[in-house]
Amino acid sequence: MTKRHHVSFKNALRDGIQIAMGTDAGTPFNFHGENAQELERMVALGMSPMQAILASTSAAAHLIGIQDQVGTIEKGKSADLLLFKGNPLRSIDLLRDRSRIIGVMQSGRFVAGPLSKT
Repeated sequence: MTKRHHVSFKNALRDGIQIAMGTDAGTPFNFHGENAQELERMVALGMSPMQAILASTSAAAHLIGIQDQVGTIEKGKSADLLLFKGNPLRSIDLLRDRSRIIGVMQSGRFVAGPLSKT
């Protein structure tokens, strides 16, 4: 990230502008499956871990107009969830450690982990 980007991010955060986690996956240094590093950067630039998680879920869904389908855990929404060993509110970087994933739920059904039928 450039210094200009840091300043822009901090100003947006300070001014209450809604920020969403996104990806430039496939571009140099932004590999598919490695986008959780963006949450660490958001926290390093002043977001709380919860704000970074919300930027990746509800804020992202809202900003692209699909908040009625995804982004929060509510009846009637697609239940796509990752279950992690540990507390990302204490250490956001654990979300990058794939060995901590203990379950994956897609559309309300476990597709990986001990409760899946794989």
